[in-house]
Amino acid sequence: MMVKDSSKIEDDKGAGVKIVEAAAQKLNKPRSTPASGRWWKPVQCTKTSLGRLGYTNSRRKAVSKSWARKMEDRRRRQEIKDLEEDLKKMKQKQVEEEKQRLLEKRKRKAEAELKNTTFQMIKNPAKLKKMSKKQLKMIKKTTVDKEGNIRLVGAYQ
Repeated sequence: MMVKDSSKIEDDKGAGVKIVEAAAQKLNKPRSTPASGRWWKPVQCTKTSLGRLGYTNSRRKAVSKSWARKMEDRRRRQEIKDLEEDLKKMKQKQVEEEKQRLLEKRKRKAEAELKNTTFQMIKNPAKLKKMSKKQLKMIKKTTVDKEGNIRLVGAYQ
């Protein structure tokens, strides 16, 4: 290995190793190629979990927030929660409206189908005895419910 400049290191291993070794030299820590072979990974100076959790130094003392900042964060979280609730309620309302619309559509379709059908009255009960099982399944009786609507009901149910 040949050193031309303190910031640049000449090496025949590749440019990535040069960067890693230069970083290690700046930190005054001898560093070889990592065992994992990931030469592009930077030299870790501190624990990354400390920075994520809001600690300032190695004693793991948390950075304290001001009261105003805490209240602002709480208010923001509450606003987000309220917005989520509103969105959920709107979605639920849309689902209920869609269910109601489909129910009304089915009801109208059934009424229209009943209006458009033509029926054949069977007056002779002897014909029923001659019919096959398949034909008997097709027979429907008309009944009137409490509301006055005419409904078709299976004859043998």
